[in-house]
Amino acid sequence: MKVDFFVAQQSACYDTLRLFANRLLQQKLDNFSKLGLKVSEGHRTAAEQNGAYFPLDRYAAYKSRVQTSLNSRRKGQLVNDVRQPSSFFYNKVPYGRFDIVLHAEITEPPVQYTYNLTLQIQLPEGFPKKEAKDIVKYVWITDKGEMKELKL
Repeated sequence: MKVDFFVAQQSACYDTLRLFANRLLQQKLDNFSKLGLKVSEGHRTAAEQNGAYFPLDRYAAYKSRVQTSLNSRRKGQLVNDVRQPSSFFYNKVPYGRFDIVLHAEITEPPVQYTYNLTLQIQLPEGFPKKEAKDIVKYVWITDKGEMKELKL
């Protein structure tokens, strides 16, 4: 038996995720502005990445250990029947690395869509730059331990 999962409008799923991500990003930028950071004046670089995880790709195998005992130790007999049956479980995409999770209640294995939006802001200088000649000073220490500034 083969099951094919089909989503009619994948672009609508990504549009919804993009909308929520942009709202969250704007809230974070507003909070940074309230803290005094000049994020509106900084140089911005953004990147986005999306993904789709289908249920058949998310199943993982595991083995358990089962040991059978039929009261054999009382009778002096030793039964060593150890089985390791294989089984499968649905390993959903972990939620820990996402700020927002939509429709988190899973009742059956779904197609899971992810959207990552990364923003990097180069903030403007907080203090004006000084010329290197203003910062570098030459000091001469005499044999008596006195310091004298040399002017070049």
